Amino acid sequence: MKVLLYTTSACHLCEQALVLLHKFRAIEPDTMIEEIEICASEALMASYGIRIPVIRIDNHTAELGWPFGFEELSEFLQNE
Repeated sequence: MKVLLYTTSACHLCEQALVLLHKFRAIEPDTMIEEIEICASEALMASYGIRIPVIRIDNHTAELGWPFGFEELSEFLQNE
């Protein structure tokens, strides 16, 4: 499974979300994490600028926005 993390530099909440994703990957080693830098696109900035960090499974539409803990993240990733 490929998990997208919408993020930007110097985002401490994004760093916390990445830690949770790595914790999930320790349990589910087939999980790939791709960080998407929202500053690279005006469209991404418009969509995610005030909502990051946001998690999405590649090729799915549902998103998990901050705040979330490990349990919410695990449930989201396992039910998508």
